[in-house]
Amino acid sequence: MPAIRLFYHWVADTFRLFGALFYWNARKSIYVLGGRQGQCPCHDRSDSGHPGETHCEAVWHWHKPARFRRVCPLLQLTPDGWRCSVAPSGVRPFWGRALRISSLFALVLVLLAGCGTYALLRATVGPSITPLHVFWPGKWREIRVEQSRAFQQKAMVAFSRRAYRQATLELASSLERDPGNYEAALLLSQIAQFQGNHDFADKMFERLLREFPAQRKRTALVFHDTLLGLWRSDALAKLSLRMALADPDNTAVWVRSLLLALRLSAACSNFIVQNKETIGRLPAHAILLVNAVDHIAAGKAAAAVELLRQPFAGPWNQVYIQQQLSLLLHLRQPDAAQRLLGLYAVALPATEQSLMAYATGKVAGEDMLARLDLAIAMRLPDSAYRTARLASVLIDYPDRAAFQQFDQFLTSDAGRLAKADPVALWAAALACGEPREADYWAAEAKARTGLLLPPIRRINYDSQLFEDPASPAYLVNSLPLGREIIYSLVQQTIAKPGWRPR
Repeated sequence: MPAIRLFYHWVADTFRLFGALFYWNARKSIYVLGGRQGQCPCHDRSDSGHPGETHCEAVWHWHKPARFRRVCPLLQLTPDGWRCSVAPSGVRPFWGRALRISSLFALVLVLLAGCGTYALLRATVGPSITPLHVFWPGKWREIRVEQSRAFQQKAMVAFSRRAYRQATLELASSLERDPGNYEAALLLSQIAQFQGNHDFADKMFERLLREFPAQRKRTALVFHDTLLGLWRSDALAKLSLRMALADPDNTAVWVRSLLLALRLSAACSNFIVQNKETIGRLPAHAILLVNAVDHIAAGKAAAAVELLRQPFAGPWNQVYIQQQLSLLLHLRQPDAAQRLLGLYAVALPATEQSLMAYATGKVAGEDMLARLDLAIAMRLPDSAYRTARLASVLIDYPDRAAFQQFDQFLTSDAGRLAKADPVALWAAALACGEPREADYWAAEAKARTGLLLPPIRRINYDSQLFEDPASPAYLVNSLPLGREIIYSLVQQTIAKPGWRPR
């Protein structure tokens, strides 16, 4: 208990110290400036005022008078106790002491507050916070940026668990601290799309396209993939058409997405009519393909075939050629596709020639020749550029024996196996009716990335339910599939008899 009492006395005297520094120095200053008239402010009125005999009024309530000497060194210890060592004429303020002690106290408070703040920020934000962020005012703005990134990281973890509500709250906190956090705004736009808040999400994406011109292409691609994953065909068609003109280096790629969106749309003809002038600014080959899709949507298959079977005069573009041949194959016109493939061959890489030959052979019912073409494609020098591309062709035109051939080709060589995309091969295996091989590639995906693929035995193209793990809609939204595989899954859905756009 004595220790507690002594500590209490020390705390009480310490608080008195900071009040006394200003109160008594102020009273002494007034006394000195007033010509030392009247009663000396710190002398006991009942004493004589002589040096060494007069009590100090200022220390009456102090538990330990010696501590008052930090305020006024004129207080001295005499045989009779603590007395003032000067007469009223010698009393004066000590503002220098007050300034030094106050400054030291302020510095200690700043250090304590800074250390506490630093510890709290390190615990809540992470190692990106340094002492400089806390103690240097020029770095304070960066604290909010780091806090924003910390909330963004938490949101990404929640997003990976499909905990969209939690991710939304984390992203809102992130953007509150740093409205210019592009990554957080982009992720929030995606989540809003997945939650069905399409109007808000579309406006967010539009804002990002407008306010972050350096990230325009990335924003457009994420917007594109999100719309495609949700099968929002009309919005996808609108974006693809706009970007086909705004991104001239990738016009053909955006046209490909436009064609797919139009085939998905229940209002294909209306979209083409409403955007006739804009579509008219596309390359001639692209306009031909749009018109062909318009005929297909209107049920005019013969008109579409007549339009597509004519070779394009040029200049030739690989993407447009692939789309023209694919549409002919969709219309079950392998002879016309084969003729055009022979004409266009000089404009296609060797691997693409073989893959299109495989597709043509499959539609024509020439399975043996088709498998031979696929074997050639696998072994060409440039075939390693994307195993996902070969897998996508097998999804487009399934063949169990062909997949087994491709699977053996990949797994028989450690170098090829290491480069293979296990998720793409898993989807191709299911599409080709090889659930056992699908299990192998699912195990590969888990071993490499920890990804758990759904335990399905086939892809159900008849289902458009996002809750059905076997539906393309679920797979596209839930798995890290490449764009080629996504296109193939969607196109296979469209190709099924009886399919109707939503």
